[in-house]
Amino acid sequence: MIIGFVAVTALTLALQAEPLPDVVIPPELRATDCGNAEARKRLLQQGDAALTGIEPLRQATKQIEARMDARAARLMALGKWTQEDRKRFGEQLLSDPDFVAHTAKTQKFATSLLATLESLLAAPQDEERSCRGVLSMLNQIEQNTAVANEGWQLIDRAYAEEERRLGVAPAAQPDL
Repeated sequence: MIIGFVAVTALTLALQAEPLPDVVIPPELRATDCGNAEARKRLLQQGDAALTGIEPLRQATKQIEARMDARAARLMALGKWTQEDRKRFGEQLLSDPDFVAHTAKTQKFATSLLATLESLLAAPQDEERSCRGVLSMLNQIEQNTAVANEGWQLIDRAYAEEERRLGVAPAAQPDL
């Protein structure tokens, strides 16, 4: 039991110390002049590589889920939570007005990103319009980094409040 608790605590601290991945669009891509045929061609030729910018968002989601699991596991290892308590906590988080607003931002981002992607995949377009679409999508992806960090801060705050309520010493705070 002690070994399990130590392992869960170590995992919790390690996950919290690791910042969420940032999405950084290379300046040369961001500065693409879609009116310039040569610049446009370079961007569109790098399209697949440019679209890998979404991978850090997937990694951030995985990290947030892992952090939540580690914190819940820690509370359960301490005997402070049951699965029912974990479920109650999740339901409370989902009904928190700040988290509801965050979820709306996330959904707005996803809807906007899908609309941009759909327009890129629709009937053939001219290269300038495709170029603007790729730049728009990259910009949207980069901007969502702040939304992902905001989500983690809301979740972290809820866990910190729960730990205080239970009289549990807080785990190390995440470095965001």
